Amino acid sequence: MRLPVEWLKEYVDLPLSDAELANMFTMSGSEVEGIHDGVFEVKVTPNRGDTLSVVGMAIEAAALTRQQPRLPKPTVPEDAQPHQPFITIRIDAPELCARYAARLVADVRIGPSPEWMQRRLIQAGMRPINNVVDITNYVMMELGQPLHAFDYDLLASKTIIVRTAAPGEEITTLDGVQRQLHPEILVIADAERPVAIAGIMGGAETEVTDRTTRILLESAHFSPLCIRRGAKRLGMSTEASFRFERWVDPSGTVLALDRAVELMRELGVASVVPGVEDCYVRRYAPVTITLRPERCNAILGTCFPPSFMAETLSALGLRVSGSAPLEVTVPTRRGDIQSEIDLIEEVARIAGYDRIPFELPHDNLIGRHSDWQLTSDLIRRVLAGAGLNEAVSHTLTDPALVAHLYDGTPVRLRNPNSEEFSVLRPSLLPLLAGAARLSASRGARDIALFEVGRIFVPAPDGLVERFSAAGLITGSLMGGRWNMRPVALQADFYLCKGVVEDLLRSMNVANAAFEPERVHGFHPGRAARIVVGGERAGVMGQLHPEVRDALELPGDTYVFELDPDVLTRHANPRKYHPLPRFPAVQRDIAFVVDAHLPAAEAQRVILDAGAQMVESATVFDAYQGEHLPEGKKSLAFSLVLRSQTGTLTDEAAEAVVDRIRAALATQLGATPR
Repeated sequence: MRLPVEWLKEYVDLPLSDAELANMFTMSGSEVEGIHDGVFEVKVTPNRGDTLSVVGMAIEAAALTRQQPRLPKPTVPEDAQPHQPFITIRIDAPELCARYAARLVADVRIGPSPEWMQRRLIQAGMRPINNVVDITNYVMMELGQPLHAFDYDLLASKTIIVRTAAPGEEITTLDGVQRQLHPEILVIADAERPVAIAGIMGGAETEVTDRTTRILLESAHFSPLCIRRGAKRLGMSTEASFRFERWVDPSGTVLALDRAVELMRELGVASVVPGVEDCYVRRYAPVTITLRPERCNAILGTCFPPSFMAETLSALGLRVSGSAPLEVTVPTRRGDIQSEIDLIEEVARIAGYDRIPFELPHDNLIGRHSDWQLTSDLIRRVLAGAGLNEAVSHTLTDPALVAHLYDGTPVRLRNPNSEEFSVLRPSLLPLLAGAARLSASRGARDIALFEVGRIFVPAPDGLVERFSAAGLITGSLMGGRWNMRPVALQADFYLCKGVVEDLLRSMNVANAAFEPERVHGFHPGRAARIVVGGERAGVMGQLHPEVRDALELPGDTYVFELDPDVLTRHANPRKYHPLPRFPAVQRDIAFVVDAHLPAAEAQRVILDAGAQMVESATVFDAYQGEHLPEGKKSLAFSLVLRSQTGTLTDEAAEAVVDRIRAALATQLGATPR
């Protein structure tokens, strides 16, 4: 905003040089970016709409220098008798327009404005047009309230309706451009058609011309969000919209009208028709906020007494009562002050940041990794060590890609930049598949990827954000190495399962079960859910051939996705044991069980029956087919037996194996092979 210093000093005495004044504003948060011929270029923060005027900056200057500002108090002669209504105002969108006020002036004489007014407008960066338009712009710069002038005689039925645009409605604005109006755009209409785009620009059909004799002056309070959306949709930005987007004082609408008609009367532009039509449908009341002095000092690191805080806030025009705590009533012009922390900021800003003591903190500032950081680092190390390469994908993705491996409805953005980035990823697998597709399109045949990151799952009340870890393998895990055969570590179900088991082992998660399950996008019969402690911890398996072909992947592709939070909950505390003093004994055991029985169930029975003697039980063979009854399969386990009290004899080892065989027969119906 361009701020003429000479105009500013009309409202507050400032015995400071321009450089000192600019520094004072800058240090209080209203940065002065340049000084040119007595005019400040002020950078106003988006939440400080109250400083987009000369009077607003005068209030700031008065508070900083502990003075009383001389605020405009317009006087307009009114008849003692009630006035005759000259316009009917109806607000059909009260959530978008809280207040709409109007005044009527007659005997209008259009001409140039006085030289002093033109000079101030030029200094403020505005082009003088005529006395009526210049007065409305002058009041806007002075008080921060945009005004608009209609040719009163061109308004149909002498009616003003504040509403949203009808579908297909158009308006030609003051710049001569015909604009298509969207139903979300707020308009000012008469009984027949739109006559202005609310808060942005007036219409050409009711503009003031040399033939105008009566003018209706508009002053209103519009929703900042509504004006912002309308201006963006139309690709427009005006001095009025710039202010409405940043908050205009709803209590200042009539004051601005009075100031405008006072200037018109004093300059001989028009005569004033008595009365104000004021439609205030959604009232704003001053907000009262409690400020605790001890909280203020704790936040700022100061020792300000409550009386100093009260004096500082009062200098800004806030009404303060009480002492501890302070009850602060905030006027409606300060829409940025909503809570106690805002008041604390005002105390610091006006008191001066240089008054806050500079002290280095004395606390221990040595940081530590969060539990999630430790877990994610471990997952990355294990998967990278297994030969997978880390991928980093975008959290936004293409719903068509997600549909291959997710059967739900992902969370969609309301206003995406493109369809390709229109939904939040509900799983990492579609993104890994997309990355593999890109690698395959560039000639890669051996692809092994993993990712650790956040996913976003739809929920009844919005979405649930959680962490996930996923991997994808196709081709050979170590293909292309000079000392490895081309088929070495070729991707298959058990290779993928081994990678998952290595990760679970590193996280100290025991007794994970891999149970058959039909998973969307996976090959039937080659997919499993991973269950830990009765909780679903993830899925793994082979991609369905149709999905593989649709994604143009080079061969059979195996994937897994895990929930690190579930795994962390069921991770066992790490225990350290001394090195064994006695040698181990190895025994193999083979038996026949029902074909549908998971090997993990047999392993559980073996470990339970062996008690402390069985150090490990590993499947090394599974057979189903010739020489076995229908519906049966053979499992073979390698057992490592060890005693903590002495060397196991053959007799003792056989006794343990016999106990295991008996438990398998009793609990699983197993028969020796």
